[in-house]
Amino acid sequence: MAAAFADPAAFTVTLLGLFLLFPLGLGVYWLFNKQARLRDIAELRIRMAQLAPNDPEYGSVRALYTSMVIDAERTRFFHAGVS
Repeated sequence: MAAAFADPAAFTVTLLGLFLLFPLGLGVYWLFNKQARLRDIAELRIRMAQLAPNDPEYGSVRALYTSMVIDAERTRFFHAGVS
């Protein structure tokens, strides 16, 4: 095993491969995280539509929805405005 890393070319390719796995992992995480956040925002939007303003949960659902949308817009999560 150690002899495989003795060759400078093998070591360079191995190191480059490990460094390239990091951005690939971040890209996959970003994609799945984006889909999950969009799904959560849509669920909260539906929940807000079901609740009346005088319901006890309305304020907390609205606050959570608003904070998620503001955070998503602040990090340029949306390409267009939220409908």
